[in-house]
Amino acid sequence: MLTCCMHSIKDSRLPERRGRVRADCHNMTLVLRPDKNFNGTDITHAMLIFCIDINGMVPKRLVNYVSEIAPAKWFADCLRGCENLRAGKYGVKPEEIDGWRIKHPSKI
Repeated sequence: MLTCCMHSIKDSRLPERRGRVRADCHNMTLVLRPDKNFNGTDITHAMLIFCIDINGMVPKRLVNYVSEIAPAKWFADCLRGCENLRAGKYGVKPEEIDGWRIKHPSKI
């Protein structure tokens, strides 16, 4: 089983932009567990738990709608990001991002 704990960071290369709602992620935990399906094919069970503060005046109806569809998009974006990283399409390495740190799970 793999567990990832994430939170928002500030990076001067990605400044806030007028007209965009920026959310603060207080805690986002992704739990991945390997398994096999009924055919014996490798699969991964994924559980996403998050606490996000949507900054700004956003209608509750819109927040509720997006909260239903966003996790599937996040997983798709994560997969695309992994594929892009494997293909060497990123010029920025994690250690070059302000606020990047890796903590041992027992120290979180």
